[in-house]
Amino acid sequence: PFTNSVSLLFKAGVSVAAYSSSRFPLTGNAVVRKEKLEDVVGNSQWKINNTQDMTSNPRPAHIIVRESLSLVGNVIEYNEISNNCEHFVTKLRYGRALSQVE
Repeated sequence: PFTNSVSLLFKAGVSVAAYSSSRFPLTGNAVVRKEKLEDVVGNSQWKINNTQDMTSNPRPAHIIVRESLSLVGNVIEYNEISNNCEHFVTKLRYGRALSQVE
């Protein structure tokens, strides 16, 4: 069921996920892309993290999909602390950007 995903691409085609272990805060622009999940994560482990569901109501799936697809190709500002991939996906899922990093 997870054959396609919407991901953020940062710095000349490298996925934001590839930078997650860096020691410096990342800032800059990211491109929203539609890709196969397997192509994004490769052999890395991944999990669905909907822990915010305990305190926030997720929006209907068709709205999440429609909005995420409408963002494909857009360039958005990325900041590891204040506008990261967690903010991106929680805004899609709940209608507001949330992060446990803050």
